[in-house]
Amino acid sequence: FLDGLNDITPLQDEIDRLEKEPVLMKLEENQALLFEKENFLKEGYARQLQTESPEWWSQEAMKLRKKANAPSGSAESAMYQRVLGFLSMNSYSLSNSALKMNDLTAADHAIGLYQAVDPENPEHRYMAATVSIKKGNSSLAIEQLSSAIKLGFKDFTRLKNDPAFTPLHGNPQFQKLFPTHP
Repeated sequence: FLDGLNDITPLQDEIDRLEKEPVLMKLEENQALLFEKENFLKEGYARQLQTESPEWWSQEAMKLRKKANAPSGSAESAMYQRVLGFLSMNSYSLSNSALKMNDLTAADHAIGLYQAVDPENPEHRYMAATVSIKKGNSSLAIEQLSSAIKLGFKDFTRLKNDPAFTPLHGNPQFQKLFPTHP
């Protein structure tokens, strides 16, 4: 972007020199291989989200988390973290889509996948509570909302205004979920 504004010959010479450095060439090659591997994993896992059980995903996600938690700063561990993020977003999307279509069986399955691949995310418990309340199980919905809160759910305005949970507004157990203000 400096070309034409300044003489960039010294900068271009340095770039040309660095592009020929064996260490940097090897690093670039390794990054390309990791990128290929990441895409391969994502494509395969995207298909398996449609076919594998939550139990299978729990085991697979455990393996991925172990690889993602390898020595800090490792390019390979970062790649596995991205794959886990990809799985979390895809399982969220499947869950959300099933809920919007009011397909509670598909939503139950997708939420199970979501919980398996991202167990620390409170959103899957919130979604599970939505399914439970739609099935008429208020006590289970409250338990799942409580679990969501324990996992870090804090959007109490959303919870209070979500029409799915309107039937619980008069329930003392539901009201206990909300933080009290002095």
